[in-house]
Amino acid sequence: MKVSITGNTGSLGKAISEDLSSKHSVVGYSKSVGWDFDEDGVIDKMISEASDSDVFINNTFHRQWEILPKIIDAFKTNADKIIINIGSFHSYVQPDDDYGRIKNEMKDVCFSAQINPEVHCRVINISPSLVSDTNASVGKDLIAQISHEDVCRVINFIIDSPPHLVVNEIVFSHKELVRSFYASGSADK
Repeated sequence: MKVSITGNTGSLGKAISEDLSSKHSVVGYSKSVGWDFDEDGVIDKMISEASDSDVFINNTFHRQWEILPKIIDAFKTNADKIIINIGSFHSYVQPDDDYGRIKNEMKDVCFSAQINPEVHCRVINISPSLVSDTNASVGKDLIAQISHEDVCRVINFIIDSPPHLVVNEIVFSHKELVRSFYASGSADK
């Protein structure tokens, strides 16, 4: 199976690429390997090159909102193809800041594709909470973080699921983070 992933040289993207490369052919797209999504035509060129992939993982935050609808359009007629959009648990806890709003818009794009009768590929949004060893500036004081391996397990579950199984969205975090979130009253806001 051929898997394409954006943001493949960042901490999480690298872990996903390494994990999947043991069973699949993985192609990465990131600025550090020559794919600058700010340059004219680069996103369209990447979509064209990745169109023969079986799985596309939209992991980069940079221009993610531009990439997702284009890869859905490229994959939509093939029911065997899978698109996994990497969202964020942040969109549930801080939906009104810029990052939360963008991640929520990506969830909406995924959901719209899922209910569109013209889209035959599987489109899944996953929303992990703070992942250990990230460069995130928010939440470093939280002791309950999930690992790269946890994210890889979820991605492998999606890839290995039978085509008739519809996975709309997977939201996941460390159980202690959820407990502290609800205990603090943040869930009520």
